[in-house]
Amino acid sequence: MRRLIFVDTSAWVAAFVDRDQHHEAALGTMERLLGEGKMFLTTDYVFDETVTRLRYEGGHSQAVNIGEQLLASRVARVVDVGRELRDEAWRIFKKAGDQELSFTERL
Repeated sequence: MRRLIFVDTSAWVAAFVDRDQHHEAALGTMERLLGEGKMFLTTDYVFDETVTRLRYEGGHSQAVNIGEQLLASRVARVVDVGRELRDEAWRIFKKAGDQELSFTERL
């Protein structure tokens, strides 16, 4: 089985938005990881955030096009969080008030 690398919203946006300050670095890193046989993992929550941000960055059709690519990809898997994982993330989020955690990207 290929090793999974979690990809968050900021990495997807950087990879897909040419004018993002981290665009070249994101593409380079993703290409390197794919070359090493890695596969990308993300969640339905991150997918939601990503296509929403892409909608505002590049328009509706770009967001739909990239969303379709992610959902059909052979190198990226979108995992539905589900109740059990969401409840565990919520438990961790509630007790981590002293840290700047994103609920969505720490599931």
